[in-house]
Amino acid sequence: GAESHNKRERPTHNADAERTEQNRYLIGSKSDNIRQLVKSKIGNQKIRSNAVLAIECVMSASPEYFRPGNPEKAGTWDQQRLDQWQDASMKWLLAKYGDRIVSAICHLDEQTPHIQAIIVPLDEKGKLNCNGLFGGSRQVMADLQTDYAKSVKHLGIDRGIEGSKAKHQTIRQYYERANNAFEPLPKITTP
Repeated sequence: GAESHNKRERPTHNADAERTEQNRYLIGSKSDNIRQLVKSKIGNQKIRSNAVLAIECVMSASPEYFRPGNPEKAGTWDQQRLDQWQDASMKWLLAKYGDRIVSAICHLDEQTPHIQAIIVPLDEKGKLNCNGLFGGSRQVMADLQTDYAKSVKHLGIDRGIEGSKAKHQTIRQYYERANNAFEPLPKITTP
């Protein structure tokens, strides 16, 4: 699912198909078979039936960072800021996960640029061990977000609110709320 979404091999309603060619393959290429790359990284080790074979990491920044002075102009960005953010993000990603990364794509066909990377959770011994690499607590994930934020702080990007009570909503939920936010205008007829 992540592969077909990231490569735009299935309909992606929040992406502009006319700009998909602008997406950047930072690790891997469009012709890669992600499933095969993941299997290759895992090798011949025994895999539990409930094992996590890969995880997806998403990195981004606010619209205000990418398009200062005009954050509401979705789908645009300041090229220098984009390049600096992409370089800093990839430097962090590679330092953190190295050759565990099988794919990283910078999506420029959505409202705000972001990188989606697929990582095989191998521990220091090369064993498939998602819990060992990412832990089993929310704090480990919060610490990961803080670590990433430190790597882009020099660009003027601040970490999101730690411990926020905001609830995730799906793309479908977001658009339903957005489309229903306003009452329809009354129909006006002229004589």
